[in-house]
Amino acid sequence: ETAHGSILLLRMAGAIGMALLFRFLALYPASPRLWGAATFAALLTLATFPLTGHAAALPTREVLAMTVDGLHLFGVATWIGGLFHLRLLLGPLSKDPETIATAVRRFSPFALASASLLIATGLINALQYIGSLTALLGTPYGLTLTAKLLLLIPLLTFGAINFLILRPALQHTK
Repeated sequence: ETAHGSILLLRMAGAIGMALLFRFLALYPASPRLWGAATFAALLTLATFPLTGHAAALPTREVLAMTVDGLHLFGVATWIGGLFHLRLLLGPLSKDPETIATAVRRFSPFALASASLLIATGLINALQYIGSLTALLGTPYGLTLTAKLLLLIPLLTFGAINFLILRPALQHTK
């Protein structure tokens, strides 16, 4: 029985709890208690990742580093997860311009905040774990980060196009 094992058990319990709660939410979507419980289970599950990730491997196990790592994961989960759910929502409703305009208008500030959090915490993490341009391009960790940054560029480009061009254009569909 190790701390790592206990954290993994907590993560599994949170994931099972989320699955059950989201199943009940499909049956009772207007229940604020179920939404609150599902949100708590999701945050609990997410909070376990920094406890076993990069920040936890630091000799001092800095709380600040684990917090930044957790916020980074939260930014990823909310932005990419939000895009996924936006697409699920708009799939069957894509014929209604008003629904699309409303969904994009509501999601865009949320996406901007999530992407901004992701970038800010990513920069903090890069400074902490990489430290130099040589390490960015000369270590496996640095090369992995470089690949992630290259994947992020088109996502940010599409996000900027959405926020600066499409969203304002959709506002005129009212």
